[in-house]
This record gives sequence, C-alpha cells and structure tokens, in this order.
Amino acid sequence: MSVNERTEVLVVGAGPTGLTLAAALARLGVRTRVIDRGAGRTDKSKAIGVQAGSLEALGDFFGDELSDKMVAAGFSAREFFAEFGQRDSLRFDLSQIPSRFNFILVLPQSYTEQFLEGELAKSALAVQWRKELVSLEQNGSTVTARLQDAAGQAEELECDFVVGCDGAHSTVRHQAGIPFAGSAYEGNFVLRWPWPYNAGRALISERGIVGCFPMPGEQGAYRLIVAAKVPVETASPDISPEEFCALLARLVETPIEISRFVWLTRFRLHHRIARRFASGRVYLAGDAAHIHSPVGGQGMNTGILEALNLGSKLAAVSRHGAPLAVLDRYEQERLPIARSILRGTDIAFQFALSGNPLVAGLRPILLPRILGTRWIQRRLATAISQVSAARREIRERHRLLGDLK
Repeated sequence: MSVNERTEVLVVGAGPTGLTLAAALARLGVRTRVIDRGAGRTDKSKAIGVQAGSLEALGDFFGDELSDKMVAAGFSAREFFAEFGQRDSLRFDLSQIPSRFNFILVLPQSYTEQFLEGELAKSALAVQWRKELVSLEQNGSTVTARLQDAAGQAEELECDFVVGCDGAHSTVRHQAGIPFAGSAYEGNFVLRWPWPYNAGRALISERGIVGCFPMPGEQGAYRLIVAAKVPVETASPDISPEEFCALLARLVETPIEISRFVWLTRFRLHHRIARRFASGRVYLAGDAAHIHSPVGGQGMNTGILEALNLGSKLAAVSRHGAPLAVLDRYEQERLPIARSILRGTDIAFQFALSGNPLVAGLRPILLPRILGTRWIQRRLATAISQVSAARREIRERHRLLGDLK
C-alpha cells in the first residue's frame, strides 16, 4: 500500500455535485482530489432539468460564460402542460420565474458534467477515474481514506476533510455510519420518444403518470418517464421495447408510434434522506444525502447548490483560517431545505398516483382549478427554480469569503 501526500479535501464521486464541489474548491485554492469508481463521465441523459437557481449560482461563481454556454446547449422550457383524462390541458407558465433564466433548462446530465469538468480543468485538476473509496477512519484532526484502483492497487491518503458525493449507495455515508431513512416507490421507466408537442407534458390518470420532455440536439427526441401503478416483479434494469410499449398502451388512450429507442431502462424511485449531513470531518452532498421523486427536477440542482455552499465554507476554513464552526452552518442551512424538497416532492408524487377513489375523483377537478391560478403558478415556479435559496447563499458566500480576505 502506498502512502500519498496529504490533501486538504477528498471529493468522492464525480457526478454534477462532485464536479461542482471539486471545481469550486480548486478555484478557491484548496488542495483537492476527486475520485470516482466509474470509467468516465456519463454518456446518458439522466438528470435533465437545470433550474434558474443553479444557473444563477454557477454563473456567479464560475462566470456567466458557463451558464450561458449551458443555456445555448439546451432547450429552454417556458411552459409545461398537464392532462387529466379527457379534460383540457392545463398550461403551467414557467416564464413567471423571477430570473433572467425564466425557464427550466432541459439539458442532458452528460452535457452538464462536460461543462463542469471543463471548469475543473481550468484549475489543472482532473477526475481520477476507476478509483474507489474502500474505507474511512477519523482521528479527530484528519481523515484517513483507503483507496483502490481498477488494478487492485491500494493507496492510503491523509485528508483534512472528505465529502461524499457518491450517490444513493454512498460508500462515504456507510463508512460514516449515517442513517439513510426512507422507502421506495413503485417501478419507473425512462427513454426518449417522438411526441407532437414542443413543450413538456404530463398525462395523469388513475393508472399512472406519463411525463414527456423535449431533448436538445435531435429533432423529435424526447425523454419519457412512465410511473405505472403495477407491482415491481424484478430489480433488473432491462426492459424490452415490446414490454414498454405494452405498458404505455395501458396508460395512454391514443396510440403512440415510437420510431426509435435511444435509451431504455427500468429503475426504482426512492425517497430517502440522511439523518445528518456531517459526521466529524466527513460531509455528504447530493444524492449521497437525499434522493426523491423527479417531480419538479429538484435532485441534481439541490446537489449543485449544496456543493457551492459547502465549497465556500471548506475554503474559508482551509485557506482563510476560519473556525471549524463555520462548517456547522452547512448542515444547519442545507438539511432543512433538503427535507422540505423531499416532503414536497413526495406529497405531489403520492397525490398524483393515489388510488384512493375520493382523491382520484377530485384530482382532475381540483388540480386544474388550483394550479391554473396565476399567483399559485408563480409561487410554485419560483419555489421549483430554487432562486431564493441560491441568491441567499450567493450573498452569504460573498460575505464569508469577502470578510476573510
């Protein structure tokens, strides 16, 4: 086993949250290493919604060029439609978001990671792929991380801090002994498909939900999310086109012709949150700290904002001599936000899928009336955008780092 020189922060996981954190730390002069057990950046669309709050926060930290490049590469969705059975569509006006980014940016996660990895490269830092965390040990003033590469070569690294951005099955969270409470929803399916609308759309019925989102870069390419109320009989991600089309036919009354499958997979949705976001000198962010339904496109965006919040605090302690107590504010500020988002997405998801006869009967009557009100749409659009939290944390970051210069 080799022993490397000490680093200030080890970031475990190189998805959007880990890349944002590592790029922010490197930009602020913190000695950082970022590792990921994967072979490289994802080539899948995965998380596709970038919110106004994330675009504002990323632009403030890394420069407007980054957020503007992301916008140019994606599809700016300023409206969304919901259909309840045979009733008229409900139009949701996203242009009410109080930001110059008055839309939800539809951008494949592969693109988002590409742009963030570009910011990382500006600081001459690169992800160490095919390297995974095996174990952690804290002794009060440092954390000893034991790593292993794809060839089985072991390495021991002394760190001031370790941050787990390593997803729902986080090794960091397990090693830190932090409970991850919650449960799973029923099975869901994801792919792209042709659709006759140039806008996002959701079909909601007592049988389930079909969500459709136009994808950038290819005419007629769409992300489709199907949440069907059927028993989950397999944990396998594999699903055949025939099986998917049969499932879709149960949920959509009008026949849909799918010309080409680009990506087709089955996965389970969970709603879980870590009991705490820190244990000693070990921290959690992104999916390692919380996972929930895709309602509102909140997951990746919450992780990006957590990364910028924690990154500024770690830099204040590591580079500017701020007291360790500054880091306590990370959990104090971000855990309530994550709990609120999980609670809100869970209520919305459960209500949309509820098989209760009373709820199913009232859903197509009450939801259009409530959500069709302009001021409610503005409040919801603003909440989903996370602009309020992003701007509050931008101001806090400027005060914290400004005071320490």
